[in-house]
Amino acid sequence: MSGGDRGRFVLALAGAALAGFFAGALVGLPAGPERSRPAGSPAAGAAGAARGEPRLPGPGGRLAGGGSSGPELLVRARPSQPPGPAAGGAPDGGAAAAEADPEHQDAQEPSHLGEALDPQALAGLDLEALLRVVREAGAEASGLVTEALLRNPSLLEQALERLRAGGAAEELDALAAVLGQLHTPEIEAAALALAQQGSAAQRAAALTILDHLGTPAALPVVGEILRQAGDDAALQARALYALPDEPSDVPQEQAAPVLAEIQRLAAQARDPEVRRRALLALGEWGGPEVEPALREALSSADSQVRAAAAFALGRQRAREPATLRALARVLADPGEELAARENAFHALRGAGPLPADVYRALQDYLLEREGMGLGD
Repeated sequence: MSGGDRGRFVLALAGAALAGFFAGALVGLPAGPERSRPAGSPAAGAAGAARGEPRLPGPGGRLAGGGSSGPELLVRARPSQPPGPAAGGAPDGGAAAAEADPEHQDAQEPSHLGEALDPQALAGLDLEALLRVVREAGAEASGLVTEALLRNPSLLEQALERLRAGGAAEELDALAAVLGQLHTPEIEAAALALAQQGSAAQRAAALTILDHLGTPAALPVVGEILRQAGDDAALQARALYALPDEPSDVPQEQAAPVLAEIQRLAAQARDPEVRRRALLALGEWGGPEVEPALREALSSADSQVRAAAAFALGRQRAREPATLRALARVLADPGEELAARENAFHALRGAGPLPADVYRALQDYLLEREGMGLGD
């Protein structure tokens, strides 16, 4: 997605949030759904910050345990990430005991998080302390911790070794939040290998790193995971988020089998987050042949799926009259979620010449938007 598109939808997200109350009062719309990364998932915020876009939550967490919000206004979630400890909490019982007993605290570790976020203080921490800072402060700290690793190659090597060795999901999630911001051949190679052969926690962390990197080399790995994941919705959602950023960077012969798996999930996935993410991927990766599948998803019983389908049709520049009228029905429904209506609005506004009835629906909604205080 281009920077302009992302910026437009970030602004739309802010406008929708401000207009939620007025939407309900004026047209009977419920306020737009809250979209955020699951608490305690540092990789969640870091991925959004790295790409400059919001993200949606998935079922119960950041993958299948939480999602993210994204370009589809109130809807672009990354697959659910295993939730980390609550901010300020301990990652496990041992750490909790250490915090309760000052004698067990690392002498290097600052006693207050604000002190830890000071770059000079970070420079003196070991890897354990740096990861604790990431777990507690999330995306706010991951960039500073990344800088600390860049200044100390031995710490970076320790972080990679820790990722390869495995461990608790919370620790690997913190590692992913940091390593995903460093596009080095060693990190990419480690993530590609672990996404295929690591433990469940390592695969999840590796896919998060690949999501941050946006590397074309992830495509065959993602395709194989989607093919073999079965009913593992968390793994499917993470894999969908690890798709490369630019379809144009990938040869058609490599993209075709992966696109077939994405189409299958868009049509058949029982998990709404997986289906939503697959629809978004179709909008980026598919051609005109995917328009019927996206149009059908506008009739889904799940509002997030409908919003994702409308957004994807906007990316596709939908042209078929049947699709334009389906978008107009979403637009004209006062009981529809604001996210879906806004995505349908942007899709129709960019669609070019419209049938007369669709054009009237668009004009009516423009007046309604003015009443809600929504800008462009």
